[in-house]
Amino acid sequence: MEREKTMRWNAREEILGTIRYGLGKIGEGDDTRASGRPPLAKEDYAERIARRREELETKREALVHRLAEEIARIRGAFYRATSEEMVAEQIRVIAQNRDVKSIVQWDSPLLNGQKIGETLRKAKIEVISPSQLFNLPEDQRRKSLRELTIEANIGVTGVDYAMAETATLVLIAKEGQGQLASLLPPVHIAVVNADRVIFGLEDLFLFVKGEELPLSSCLTFITGPSRTADIELSLTIGVHGPGELHLIVKVSDE
Repeated sequence: MEREKTMRWNAREEILGTIRYGLGKIGEGDDTRASGRPPLAKEDYAERIARRREELETKREALVHRLAEEIARIRGAFYRATSEEMVAEQIRVIAQNRDVKSIVQWDSPLLNGQKIGETLRKAKIEVISPSQLFNLPEDQRRKSLRELTIEANIGVTGVDYAMAETATLVLIAKEGQGQLASLLPPVHIAVVNADRVIFGLEDLFLFVKGEELPLSSCLTFITGPSRTADIELSLTIGVHGPGELHLIVKVSDE
């Protein structure tokens, strides 16, 4: 029994040590033996991030291919796009195949391009984004956005990072980029630039810490459509979240 407790403790410390290392929270005097890694000096971050980005860039196509395989494994849909026009057209096709009349969309540089709005308006699909409610008082704006998101059939978001190892999408909540668009509508379309595809958690901790992003109210991890299992292990899709996940990866057209 004592041996089992020790093994569990060591495993726990191994995991926590790795997380501390990834977040750069191992300081002078800390015991780093649990993770088996040396402490990470803050001044080394820029160099380490640059080196890791170069490594990932040499594996870019392989990472995107792995991401596509893992998305299929968890019952998601994967698309490649080489231009904003292709992204817009893929969103239109997904929406029209489901007879969707309105979508709710993040405010982000990746999605706010003119082509997406034009393409969807021509298809008579209403696009709702937080910026359209900017003139309302804050409480009313939040309430209206929630109601419109509940009524929308599709939520379209960007992706801060996509982990190819598990096809996990990481969304960091920011102004105009809340979590509701990825959680309430029955269909979630996520769009990510290929240079935001990383391998796994260690990359994520490194880059998030290195970017020194402002404190976010929410960090959302999404791996496939929503799944719910009852006591008899009967799996049901889409009960507590979107029943469909569509991932569009925008790659370079070079």
